[in-house]
Amino acid sequence: MNRPREITVAATVAYIGSATFILAGILLGGSLAVMLYSISQKYPGVDLRKTADPAVPVVEGVIIAAGVALVVLGVLGAITAKGLLRMQPWARRSVIIWCISSTLFCLLGLIYPLLHSEWGIKPTAILLLMLFLFPINAWWLLLFFRPEIRAQFAPPGSRPHTNQLDFREFLAPGRLALAGAGLLFLVFLGWNYRRNSPMREIERSQSAAAAANSWHYRRIRHFGSNPNQKDTIEMDTVCPSYQRSVQTGFDYRGDPVAHEYINFLGDTYDLIGDQWVLEQGPRAEKNRPIFDCLLGALGTDDNSLPYAGILKEGSVRRGAERVVEGTSCRDYEISVPTPYDPKARNFLFAVCINEYDHLPVQAQSRNPGQPVPGVSTFSQFKTVSKPDFPPGFP
Repeated sequence: MNRPREITVAATVAYIGSATFILAGILLGGSLAVMLYSISQKYPGVDLRKTADPAVPVVEGVIIAAGVALVVLGVLGAITAKGLLRMQPWARRSVIIWCISSTLFCLLGLIYPLLHSEWGIKPTAILLLMLFLFPINAWWLLLFFRPEIRAQFAPPGSRPHTNQLDFREFLAPGRLALAGAGLLFLVFLGWNYRRNSPMREIERSQSAAAAANSWHYRRIRHFGSNPNQKDTIEMDTVCPSYQRSVQTGFDYRGDPVAHEYINFLGDTYDLIGDQWVLEQGPRAEKNRPIFDCLLGALGTDDNSLPYAGILKEGSVRRGAERVVEGTSCRDYEISVPTPYDPKARNFLFAVCINEYDHLPVQAQSRNPGQPVPGVSTFSQFKTVSKPDFPPGFP
């Protein structure tokens, strides 16, 4: 049986796509290996796999799984392309399954981030993939549903089914154009809604905070209705291994107290008098940190910005613009369920975000019954590249 020229072209395109998938999988895995190696060389003693953040091994596993999946899909695509050249019936079915499943995957990838999910898929990458994938999928579906092409892929000795639906009539150009226009309009509506939604700004802020390798953090927390009864923490962080903190407040007798300490490469040093002393014992193990700026050391409950909880279960409402310490930002009112807190069903707070660089400027609690709200401010992002050790630090 002579192989139609269209099948040869389709098989060639499948080979090219398969090679691209295999190369992308290898590059993805290689990038992860290079990143881990560079961190281990730049910051000896820091092991990201031992971080207290459970998301670190999950992200690593997702990257590895994605790389393996790309390689596997590339190999299967190459096998399918070879089957097309040999006019194998299973190769035609494989192409049809790929066209339908990949199209559905792209559409789900656009819809999925609209949900309150911690693991969103970036829509830009999906849209770029659709730009190349959809025309090829449409061409392959039209090609492999043509009766004469279907007949040539029929098993030897079988009779072609002439009473089946003629897809040339079903997939007429006018109907295809109308369906394509409707599909693109729905995709545009979903993309535009997500792009301008308050939750999308939280995602942008999470990404911007994750990209920051240094910042200054100040938290003021009040006790009771007396505005003078408060504790303050000033924290300077340089990722992934340095954090200097100064805590001031009052003890149980009402006397002022202060505590200054540095976390560096997993060890904690306390300032006692004019000497930096390494912590030992259970307290040192409890305070042992590992910062992971790739996941966003800002995005934790300890620093008043639980991005993961907001994206997974929270609700967000866009507020008014205001100026905080000379920086313009917009408030985003946030509510996160707290099912295990007997005093409140939801944790209420507001984050003021600079809509130019999407970095957080200030966070305030909004819980009812709190006389004076707690306030956290964030500043000096990316101003230093290496730790500034104080005099006498070992």
